[in-house]
Amino acid sequence: MGPFGRTTNELGEGVRLTGAELVEQKLEELRAELQNYFGLLNEIMLMNAVAKGSNSNKKPRKPEALWLYEQCKQTGLPLVSGGVLDQPHIWLQEYMICEQETTRFANLREAANRSKQE
Repeated sequence: MGPFGRTTNELGEGVRLTGAELVEQKLEELRAELQNYFGLLNEIMLMNAVAKGSNSNKKPRKPEALWLYEQCKQTGLPLVSGGVLDQPHIWLQEYMICEQETTRFANLREAANRSKQE
């Protein structure tokens, strides 16, 4: 994507996206990044379980939005006053996606642990 919300379509022509479309695109990219991050963590945990005792320290880099989310959860305070560029609704949507994906990953891990115990 170029500056000022410009992107190109399949024909290479410049297409101007609305603000809402840009936000939606950014949030979808964040969701995909978080799913990839948690998927890689899950693969590492699975490899370690299979190797039994092989603790791989090659964890994937945590997405910045997830890092901010975790900081906010730990301190109970938002890291930015008024939100990102005075648009807290965008930041809150990022926060919500982080909450959803973190909860989903925790539930999957808990289900896997329960199935191991049975």
